[in-house]
Amino acid sequence: MNWHRTTLLIVLCLFVLCLPQPTNAQGKGKKQKKKAEWVFLDHADDLSYDEAKRPGVQIAKGKVRFRFEDYTLACDSAFFNQFANTFQALGHVKMHRGTGNINLTCERANYNSMTRIFQARKNVVLTQPGSALHCDSLDYNSNSHMANYEGHGRLVGNGSTITSEKGEYNTQTHDSHFTGKRVVLHSPEYNLTTPDLTYNTQTKQGHVQGKSVIRTVNREVIHTNNADFNGITHSFTTHGHSTVSSPERDIEGDDMDYDRSTGRGEGHGHVRVNDKQGGRIITGDNVRFRTARVVKNRKVHNEVVEFEGEGNSKIIDHPAQRTIKGDHLSYNAQTGEGFGEGNVDYIDHKQKNAFLGDYIHYTPLDAIAYGKVIGKEFSQGDTLFVHADTILMKGVVESRKIAERTVQDTIRTFYGVDNVRAFRTDAQAVCGLLIACSRDSSMTMYKDPIVWSGQRQMVGDSIRCFMNDSTIREAHVMGNAMSIELMRDGEHYNQVSAKRMNGFFTDGKIQWGEAIGNVFVIYYPIDDKDSSLIGLNYTETDTMRFYMTPTAERKLQKIWMPKSKGTLYPMNQIPADKKTLRGFAWYDYIRPVDKYDLFRHAEKGDRQIHNRMIKTPPPLQYVGNSTTVVTDKGNKRKVLYPDAGGGRQRKE
Repeated sequence: MNWHRTTLLIVLCLFVLCLPQPTNAQGKGKKQKKKAEWVFLDHADDLSYDEAKRPGVQIAKGKVRFRFEDYTLACDSAFFNQFANTFQALGHVKMHRGTGNINLTCERANYNSMTRIFQARKNVVLTQPGSALHCDSLDYNSNSHMANYEGHGRLVGNGSTITSEKGEYNTQTHDSHFTGKRVVLHSPEYNLTTPDLTYNTQTKQGHVQGKSVIRTVNREVIHTNNADFNGITHSFTTHGHSTVSSPERDIEGDDMDYDRSTGRGEGHGHVRVNDKQGGRIITGDNVRFRTARVVKNRKVHNEVVEFEGEGNSKIIDHPAQRTIKGDHLSYNAQTGEGFGEGNVDYIDHKQKNAFLGDYIHYTPLDAIAYGKVIGKEFSQGDTLFVHADTILMKGVVESRKIAERTVQDTIRTFYGVDNVRAFRTDAQAVCGLLIACSRDSSMTMYKDPIVWSGQRQMVGDSIRCFMNDSTIREAHVMGNAMSIELMRDGEHYNQVSAKRMNGFFTDGKIQWGEAIGNVFVIYYPIDDKDSSLIGLNYTETDTMRFYMTPTAERKLQKIWMPKSKGTLYPMNQIPADKKTLRGFAWYDYIRPVDKYDLFRHAEKGDRQIHNRMIKTPPPLQYVGNSTTVVTDKGNKRKVLYPDAGGGRQRKE
């Protein structure tokens, strides 16, 4: 029996040595294919077999070494099936692949050359330069270079550590995919938890899917269900509604991009940016912004310094007490330049004013707005609405000394150009050109100005008002001045015309006034008993002053004239040519009836009366010392005078 067993062992060894080896008979290509599929047993201290228990399987023990493809493997023992080109390695399994310098260690492993899948189990460690994968169970496909594992895996590479229940890792591309209840990534740039992570250990680019939390080194916390991130450029892109919070700002939106290295970001779909450092809240359907380091009060802040929004955009600037809305908005906090287009609503809560328009462009000193522009002033509770086809603002910084200290003041001049219409419940006005200057708190109306208050109408070549805070202090009607008051009966008018009229106010209420130069008066005295009209008092004089009672009713107290001539006509004996003064016209059809009536273009209908009057045109600006001649039907005259903003202009 011993002799028979020895004979069989010798025959088996000879059979192994005589097995066919790869040759060049089938050509170079086929030789490489066969060699890639063949498994070689290079060494074993003890080689045996048990045909009854394991048919065709050799049992190798002691310093077992295998060679297949470009792999080498060492283990304590193995079961080797040379016909099927498979083996099972046991104990201190160590595999090495020259391509990519890949090493793998485990307790046991299986390999099938047909599927080219290497199965490693228990205490598995797969390493290559710069990365290491630790897990309990791993299947490695040498054809696709893909390693799939289960059981508390941990991938370490390029400063990052990823733990998960399941995962796959490509040793050639370094792409990986991890799944499970809790996938955790720790890196110098990010710490995140997610149920699904795709990551490349070389490029540090990754993607999370499902309910995920990403924490950056800058203390940003991102809550998202779908996002891409890059650990080298410090950027991330979210898909679907996500939120980003940090000590500097909070951001939320449907789709967002942010690059920390450049400070630029954008969001699409219900975007909201809360700039905590700058004190601004920015919202819009599409928002783009840029952050930068800003020094304030000797402290460095990371603020949103540049912003652009499209679709229902809105900026709430808490430090400036300002709110801006519009279809398209942009703002640069470093230069102070802003732009708005489409339904722009600008509200200055500090200065108690606002304006709406189709187009607005502004800087710290200058601004322009046009296209259905509405300006609002609401410091007195009763809002003043002003419209102009174009609104301009020009600013200049001036220095002055106060107690050996230099103080800088910003002087602003506002221009309303073409179809200027204003409405407030107690007063309304129209003109072709409006100029307001903060230097002397003045407001001047040119080009057919008309002012209404109650049943009183005031017209002239120009009307200038001086304000005390937000209440009127003085009013001056220059050239062809006429005041008309509609009586209670709705048929008769009190009228005063003069070259110039002045009014002086206290707490916004008239105290006294005067008419100067060629004063003509039509006045209807009223019977105190039955409030009936006594007659028509026609008066001509050079100067007239009137004084009002200091009571709240502000009734007429007295009238003063140096000398005059006049006639009192009974009501039934009034001449037809005495009922109205020269240039009389009641422009109730032009008067704005409410704040919604400001865009209407209304012109004076009686052009014959309008053209017969010689009017003073508004000032025309010029540059240099040259003069300009202004003609009026052949009559030439030229006068230089300072405009409302302090510059020199030309007036006829």
